[in-house]
Amino acid sequence: MKELVQVGKNTMGWESPDILIGVWVGVMTPEDMTAGFDKLKEFSKTWKRAFALVDVSKLDSIPLATRRVANDNTKDVPFASTAVYGASFGVRTVFSLLVRAMSLVTMKPMTLAFFATEAEARVWIDSERKRLDALEAKT
Repeated sequence: MKELVQVGKNTMGWESPDILIGVWVGVMTPEDMTAGFDKLKEFSKTWKRAFALVDVSKLDSIPLATRRVANDNTKDVPFASTAVYGASFGVRTVFSLLVRAMSLVTMKPMTLAFFATEAEARVWIDSERKRLDALEAKT
């Protein structure tokens, strides 16, 4: 099952069993990030963990105020790993810093990887899910 909604110029959504989807376009505003997190919280409220699949091929920037919104809201979404595809060098740099900050806020490690295509990102998410399942089985 899959559900997508428009948040400003961006698309947010979820896909069973545990993937949060983002398609970010232009400049990600604080208002769009807030509305996006509101949707992500709703989608993932019953999940033990979530994998983010984010298309940033049309993203221009993530301003500081928007990154602060992400940090303030990240504790309410059970992020485990994030797969980003289509990132320019600048977006990669900012996204890396953002996910590091989010890991510090939640005090949980959050794996981040970049890919050229959605297909590659999805393969990685499947392997991450298996890796985390195996780790949980050991404890």
